[in-house]
Amino acid sequence: AQVLKGVESITSMAVRTSKDAASGQESLFGDVIDNEEDVPLPVVEPWLPLEKLNAEFEAVGFYLSGHPLDDYQASFEKLGLETWVSFQEKARKGARAAKLAATVAYKQERKSKSGNRFAFIGFSDPSGQYETVCFSDTLSLIRDDLIVGNAVIARVEADVNDDEVKLRLIGLEMLDQATRNVSQGLTIFIRDETPLSSIAKRLTNGGKSPVKLIVQTENHTEVEILLGKSFTITPQIKGAIKAIPGVLDVQDL
Repeated sequence: AQVLKGVESITSMAVRTSKDAASGQESLFGDVIDNEEDVPLPVVEPWLPLEKLNAEFEAVGFYLSGHPLDDYQASFEKLGLETWVSFQEKARKGARAAKLAATVAYKQERKSKSGNRFAFIGFSDPSGQYETVCFSDTLSLIRDDLIVGNAVIARVEADVNDDEVKLRLIGLEMLDQATRNVSQGLTIFIRDETPLSSIAKRLTNGGKSPVKLIVQTENHTEVEILLGKSFTITPQIKGAIKAIPGVLDVQDL
């Protein structure tokens, strides 16, 4: 986050150093002057895990340090969701439909000879990337949710030809919306008040999940505080809280 915010300072120093090298600046003793210095980077909050992953995807076209769905995997079984690789194997053995957890990687709309709109939509999950085709009736219903980076549940049908699995997208649901009914609440472990303001920013009222705060004191006792029972909790929110400096652990209730 600091490097991206300070990119102008970095490039300015690179240009200046390059000019000095090209001009052959030397000291009185014939040595090249050493212009090495620290680049002043701005003070910014570290990226949350999802922000870091989205920046990686924007830069290189895939995720490097993890996947946005990593925090959701505990909910896959409860929601009956599969990964692309697992369904691919089942499709080759006769399965023809599935619900796949994914993030939207790209959308390319086209127009058929008859004038109807359709799209090729790329998805990504922890097992890999894949493409689906989406025809006009479905596309008109879900177009607004097909935003790159959105975490979704893709309902697909499969055709297998010469061992190649091709997918049709027949429906879409936002993954966060589906997982709101799965979480039973959170327990957040901290040692002092340092992370409290950041925790407050991540918690959203309006749901039905309780949140407990466990303060582990210096004399090895624990203080339990019930923050309330009306929070919206999703795997993404849980992962964001877990990444806050000063949070020792986050567990499901």
